[in-house]
Amino acid sequence: MPPSVMRALEKQILDLRPSDVLTKHLVSRHTPIDMDFAEEILIELFKEKKLKIIIRVPCIGEQYRHFITFNSLKEYYKANSQNTLCDQCDSIIEWDKAVVGFKRGIYSNV
Repeated sequence: MPPSVMRALEKQILDLRPSDVLTKHLVSRHTPIDMDFAEEILIELFKEKKLKIIIRVPCIGEQYRHFITFNSLKEYYKANSQNTLCDQCDSIIEWDKAVVGFKRGIYSNV
C-alpha cells in the first residue's frame, strides 16, 4: 500500500472517538481505497486487536424497528444459534441483515 494511502487510513483511525463506528463504506469514501480492500484491511486490524467489532442486527417489531447490538463475534454467534425471536419485543430477528462496523481499539501504531 502506498505511504500516502497508509497515512490517510492511519489518520482516519486515529481521529476516531471511542464511540465512533468505522465501516468499509466510510474508509473507502475518505481514502483512495476501494470497498473490498477496505473490508480486508478492517478485518486484519480487528484480528490484530487494533479495532473492536460491533455487529448490529435488525429486529422488525410490530410497533417499531430496532437493532440488537453485539460487541463480539462470540456474543453474536451465541445469540444467533439460540435466538430466533427478539428478547425485547418477541419479533423475528433478521440475522441475514447483520451489519458489521469497527470501533477504536487499543493500539499505538497502525
